[in-house]
Amino acid sequence: MKLFIGGLGDNPKLPVIGSHVPEYMEKANTHFIKEAIGWDMQKRDVTEIDLDESQIHDGDFLAITRLDGLDEIIMWGTGGRVGHSTVALRIDGEVNIIESQDAWYWPKHKIQRNTYKQWVQWAKNCDFHVAILPLKDEYREKFNNTAALEFFETVEGMPYGYHNFLFSWIDTTDDNYPPNIAKEFLPVALQIFGELLPGVIDTFFVQAMNQRLNTTGLNYKQVVIEAAKRNTTLQELMAQPEIDGWMYSDGYSYV
Repeated sequence: MKLFIGGLGDNPKLPVIGSHVPEYMEKANTHFIKEAIGWDMQKRDVTEIDLDESQIHDGDFLAITRLDGLDEIIMWGTGGRVGHSTVALRIDGEVNIIESQDAWYWPKHKIQRNTYKQWVQWAKNCDFHVAILPLKDEYREKFNNTAALEFFETVEGMPYGYHNFLFSWIDTTDDNYPPNIAKEFLPVALQIFGELLPGVIDTFFVQAMNQRLNTTGLNYKQVVIEAAKRNTTLQELMAQPEIDGWMYSDGYSYV
């Protein structure tokens, strides 16, 4: 429980229940990451650097980790070193950070933009670990700010993107499962969680399976039956690519 309990609010002035990650959570999560994926995160001195926004350019990638348990589960599942992703985009002459958010410690939710200065303050308040990966010059020259902004404005305010969250890494029938998790265990786990938390399973899994089957309203058991009728498996359905434009119960799902 130490992986998750703490830093649950958006008030940076409150201990434990505020936005900052307590020390016991940091220790628990660095230990988990070392044991789970072999990454030994070393503690370093924090040096305050006021990075001027003139050094941030369109398309620069901000890779983020927060020691809150959720990011670490994502890292364990994907084998990666990042729990959250954002991108920089200049809007009306000012650098903005574009992201999809639904965290309890973050003041805003859904797909959003925030000025760089505002974003940095909120990132400090919730103890983000941020690595800035700038585009190479050759790719920066090709980056189309106008097209990027036009696309963003079509999705701003849309939901976080839970419906296809799992399929950003479990996108083959065999190869991308987290360590020590057998693919045969998945249907069993989904059945158990489906009985306990049907709404959660519907959001994270069942609606996406309905999209792949071109059906509507099927529950988990019905999805399994329909897949069997079509001589396919859940793993094969999950491996099918997500199609841009699929409409879910609360809108598009662009995590």
